[in-house]
Amino acid sequence: MSVRVIVTLESGADWTAVAEGLRRAGALEVLPPREALPGVLVALFPEGSGAGAVAAARGVAGVADAEPDAWRFTQGPESGGP
Repeated sequence: MSVRVIVTLESGADWTAVAEGLRRAGALEVLPPREALPGVLVALFPEGSGAGAVAAARGVAGVADAEPDAWRFTQGPESGGP
């Protein structure tokens, strides 16, 4: 399972350029923004990269912030949650 990182774009940033930067930083895949959240990307990094993936994403030009997808990890089927 890959590490999902939620990436918030800086105002005016070109998401395609940021996606390319995320790939250069180690992302295996970058999901484009959705209509409801035009300034947010999801980057998938290799399993086990954890905090390093977040730090790598934060270092990409055009990224305002990056954080692990905590919802994904706390509400997964193995958690026994609702």
